[in-house]
Amino acid sequence: MPADYESTARALALSDSPSEPLPESPDSDEHTQAPWARRDSSARWANNQNTNFRDRTINRAKAAYAMAKERWESMTLWQKIGFYAASFGLGALGIGFMILTGKLFIWLGPVAHKWEHSFLVAFILWLCVFFVSFPPLLGWSTFGTVAGFIFGLWKG
Repeated sequence: MPADYESTARALALSDSPSEPLPESPDSDEHTQAPWARRDSSARWANNQNTNFRDRTINRAKAAYAMAKERWESMTLWQKIGFYAASFGLGALGIGFMILTGKLFIWLGPVAHKWEHSFLVAFILWLCVFFVSFPPLLGWSTFGTVAGFIFGLWKG
């Protein structure tokens, strides 16, 4: 059945409700244009298009540095000491965790064969993986590696 474009266009042009004229305003052409075609929005986007990724990254880095410097200068002496202590503690904790992970696999070697058929070990390891997975927390990849080490590639 061929389409009758003229009758379809006439039917679409008819309206069920009476149309009301739009109120006249001094900026009537502004209302007839689409929002993305207005001059003010195009001028706003023109500045963003001219800046490249490098310039935006440098500007963000400068803003982050200014904010960090402002926060640092507003800290008291005890807050600065606490900041350094926390930073040192986190660094030591990270290094200790890496050393502990290596020691864990050395210790787990002889025990892994016995634990492969234990339901309790599988359940505890599943709980550990579950609780550090949402959101991914420190130790997620270690638990996954331990599961693969104990139960093998396909079961772990």
